[in-house]
Amino acid sequence: MVAIVRKVYSAASGPKLGCLIPHIKTEYECLIYVELPFREDIRQFTFGSLPITEDSKANVKNAPSADQLKAVVINH
Repeated sequence: MVAIVRKVYSAASGPKLGCLIPHIKTEYECLIYVELPFREDIRQFTFGSLPITEDSKANVKNAPSADQLKAVVINH
C-alpha cells in the first residue's frame, strides 16, 4: 500500500502532492516520499528535428555525431 499526501512547509508556501511508499528492511522501517506533479506543473515541449543527412542545413549546430546517429537510427 501507498499513501497520497499533501505537504506544506509553511503557511507562506504552496502545498506539494506526494506519495509515501513503505520501505521495510530487517534493521529498520521507513517511508520514502516521492513528490508528484500537479496537472498545472506538466508542460509540453516541442523540439526541432535532428538533421539526418550531411547536406541538411537545419539544426547544424546541434547535429549529432556519427556514433549518436548510429545509436538512434534503425537500419531496416
